[in-house]
Amino acid sequence: MAAAVDRYTYTATGVLGDKRPTMLENEIHQRSQLARAKTHCHHFPPNMTMGISTARDHSALPKAFSWTDAPVAANAGSSSLLSRPKQQPKDFVSLNRDAARSGYATMRENRDFRAMHDYRKQPERDRRASGTGAATSRAPVDAAHGVGNRPSTPIHELIAYKFQNDWIRDQVSGNQARAAATPKKPLMCQPYETRASMLRSYLLPAEQHASASLWKMPRFERSARSRLDTFRSERQRSLAFELHEAERTDRMGPRGLGLHIPSTK
Repeated sequence: MAAAVDRYTYTATGVLGDKRPTMLENEIHQRSQLARAKTHCHHFPPNMTMGISTARDHSALPKAFSWTDAPVAANAGSSSLLSRPKQQPKDFVSLNRDAARSGYATMRENRDFRAMHDYRKQPERDRRASGTGAATSRAPVDAAHGVGNRPSTPIHELIAYKFQNDWIRDQVSGNQARAAATPKKPLMCQPYETRASMLRSYLLPAEQHASASLWKMPRFERSARSRLDTFRSERQRSLAFELHEAERTDRMGPRGLGLHIPSTK
């Protein structure tokens, strides 16, 4: 007969050291056992099995090989949970509709009405058979899923601005059609054209004369004469202009009217 294993064998102290009951309650002091899961300081009976028990279904193999949705009769040895019909969820839409038709408006009245009436949703199979529900849409046999192939871009028409020309032509034709379809309002009288209204339409041509100057007023052009003459005689005037032409190369400025250029010698 095998010797009983000490509870303190798989703790921090092992077979040596002080053996305190608190070591069995502290997970840090626990040590792993070979081929066994950690207990995490929980004590279970020796014959206890963790988890749920698997229900044996003798009709599992016929169900796997059958391609129809017809239910397979379960054997007598199968679990009662598998043969129990599934309860449908409540139909709150019908409950609210009938409660409103009956005149219940408050929260308490609706709660009492739901307690007295139990409306359940109809199964999908029965709804399809009765025609009250929408049938599942099935794709045709030769249907291809995905995005269809996109045609190639016409590069020649794109470079030649064909799309732009077509769009402009459509816009112009559309505007003309709308203008032709719009009735014109009759004018009671012809509006009076003023100079301002004419200038808004087009610019009036300016009067040009060959002999007229662009920078001198006409009255000065006809009768104005120079009143100031700083030269004593015409000879003095000619001599001054000759000296000015001779000194232009030694003066600053584009016209030679500035200061003398200093000599670099």
